[in-house]
This record gives sequence, structure tokens and C-alpha cells, in this order.
Amino acid sequence: MLVLFPLLLLNSALTSASVLNLNSAFLGDFFRTRLPVSFWNRVHLRLLNQ
Repeated sequence: MLVLFPLLLLNSALTSASVLNLNSAFLGDFFRTRLPVSFWNRVHLRLLNQ
């Protein structure tokens, strides 16, 4: 999980940057297809609640 955390920060940073819409879309699809949706829902809730 500690290894994934930098990737989560990177992914959230890319998805929140409108300039990197193409990159974030690509990375979003890349991560979503390899991890369960429920896992990402919990991650996003955790990030939003901070």
C-alpha cells in the first residue's frame, strides 16, 4: 500500500489538472482497468475527506 500511495497522489494530481486532460484520461483508464472500482471509490473518498 505504501508503494501505491505515490501513484495515487500522481493520479489524483493529473485528474485534477485541466491542462493534462488527455494524460489524466489515459492514466485514469489505465488504473481503472487494473484495480477494482470499489478500491478506487474508497481511495477517492479518503482523499476527499482529508
